[in-house]
Amino acid sequence: SAATSTSTCGVNFMQTKVPNSVVIHYGELALKGENRPLFVHRLIENIRKATFDLSIGPVIAPRGRLLLHLNKGASWEAIVNRLQRVFGIANVAPAWRCNREIGAIEKTVFELISDQRFESFRIAARRGDKGYPMTSAEVNERLGQIVREKTGARVDLTNPALTIFVEIL
Repeated sequence: SAATSTSTCGVNFMQTKVPNSVVIHYGELALKGENRPLFVHRLIENIRKATFDLSIGPVIAPRGRLLLHLNKGASWEAIVNRLQRVFGIANVAPAWRCNREIGAIEKTVFELISDQRFESFRIAARRGDKGYPMTSAEVNERLGQIVREKTGARVDLTNPALTIFVEIL
C-alpha cells in the first residue's frame, strides 16, 4: 500500500513550493479502542465530503494519522479552510510525499529548503513504521548533517529558526 512506501516532509512555514499532500492528525479518535476503525472511516468520509469539489486524491490512514494526496492545481488554502471545519481533526500540515529511502528523503528536504535562509534548524523525524531500518535519532542525525553541510546553518534543538518535520510512514 502507499502507506508502507511513503515518507513526508514538512516545515514550520509555507514554502513557495506547493505541497503534494496534507498530513492530518486526529484527536480523541485515537482513544476509541475497538471502535477506532469505524471512527477513522467516518472521518475519512467527512473529509471527502468537505473537499469533494477540490482537487484531492485518495485519503489513506497510515498508523495514527491520515494522509490526503493532492492533485495538481489543488488550492492549499481552500483545502485547509475546509478541513478546519471537519469535526475530529486536531491539526493539518502541508507535506511533500517522497519515497521512504533515506536518499529520497534527503533530496526532498534539500529541495524544500534550497531557497530558504535560516541561521539555525532542527530535524524532527518520526517513524510510523518502527520496522524502518533507521531509528528516528539516526534519521535526525543524517538529515541534520546534510542540512548543515548544504546551508552552513547550525543545529539548535531548543529554539531553532526552522524545524523540518519528517514522518516515515
